[in-house]
This record gives sequence, structure tokens and C-alpha cells, in this order.
Amino acid sequence: MPEPRNRNIFLLIYGLLFSVGTGLIVYQGPDGDAMGRVDQVIWMWGAVAPLAAVSVPGAVILTEIARWIMVLAAWLENRLERSREEYRARISEEARAEALAEARVETDREWEGWNRRREEAAARNEPFAEPPPSMSRNGRG
Repeated sequence: MPEPRNRNIFLLIYGLLFSVGTGLIVYQGPDGDAMGRVDQVIWMWGAVAPLAAVSVPGAVILTEIARWIMVLAAWLENRLERSREEYRARISEEARAEALAEARVETDREWEGWNRRREEAAARNEPFAEPPPSMSRNGRG
């Protein structure tokens, strides 16, 4: 008998194999008019007994196949989850790098604009009281 955790699968497969086999034997059985009821029952038991013996190894084999399919499915699920996590980390890192690059470009633009205005004021000999961008962003200016 298979492990307890596989017992339900085994019993299900065995029941299906035995039921289908019994149904086929009864369907292909002798004509009811050729023999009496008792003879039919004896014939059926004689035909079904080997089926029961053959169904057990078949059910064991199919249970092992089902178990390996479940193991493979769990392994593939773990691999897929790891791949998703790696993808999320890579996308997060790329997004972080892109945001940092955009922030640097924006900061450079702010400083260039401030410096241009400062130089224009100096060229006109006007006082320039605008705080640098870093100070105005921090609430100091």
C-alpha cells in the first residue's frame, strides 16, 4: 500500500480501474439466456478476480506517476516564484536607477537655471538674492 499521503489517490485510481474493468467484463460477459443467474455470478467473480489483482499494480504505478507529477509541479512553481522575485528585483533596481538619473537631470537643470540667472544679474550689476536650489528645496530660502 502506498504512503498515507498518497493513499487517497491510490484508492481513487484503484476504484476507477476496477470499476471500469468490471463494467467492461459485465458488458462483454456471456448472454443471459445461455446460463442461469448463479452461473453468471460465478462466471463474473471468476473474471473479476484477476482484474482485482491486475488493478493493484496498475493503481500503484499510476499513483507514483501522479506523485511525481505533483513533485514536478511544486518544483516548477518554486522556480517560477524565484524567477518572479528576481524579475521584480531587477525591475525595481532599474526603476530606481532611472528615477535617480531623472532626479540628477532635474537637479542639474535647476542649478544651471539658477547659475544663469545669477550670472545675468551680475552682468547687469544687479543684486541677486535668490537662494540656491538646494536651499529653496530644503525650505531654507
